[in-house]
Amino acid sequence: MKLTEEEQDETAPEELVAAFSRCSNYPKDKEGVLFLAQGLRKAATASGTQMAAIVARCQELSQYCPTDYDLLQVANELALLSRPRAPMGCRECQGSGWLSYVKHVEAAAGEYDAHYAEYCSCERGNYLRLARQEQARKNEEKKAAARK
Repeated sequence: MKLTEEEQDETAPEELVAAFSRCSNYPKDKEGVLFLAQGLRKAATASGTQMAAIVARCQELSQYCPTDYDLLQVANELALLSRPRAPMGCRECQGSGWLSYVKHVEAAAGEYDAHYAEYCSCERGNYLRLARQEQARKNEEKKAAARK
């Protein structure tokens, strides 16, 4: 039985951890089950992952009832896998998102070759440029908040 996202959000963690009841090390007393449910809720909150997804993944990985540490590890793994990834680059930048070039410079100090790098115009280059701008914006917000 698959639950919809709304039903998953409304499902109590005590009901979800009941899926581990067939495990040999499942808590025998109600207090143990409540602690397991609290661990599930904490793992889901800390990672931003749905509790039902954590339970399903734990069932796939082991025949034993998970500990709080196991729940947190699985939740962090699921959160990591759900993060957006940078797109691949092009042939021009060889997948890096950066173009490098050499420019001959004539200055009062003499002539020399200067090495430059810039974002590629491909999807990855644009992604990296926008990510850098977003990080700079967040840093400015932190500085402004610290000044207040």
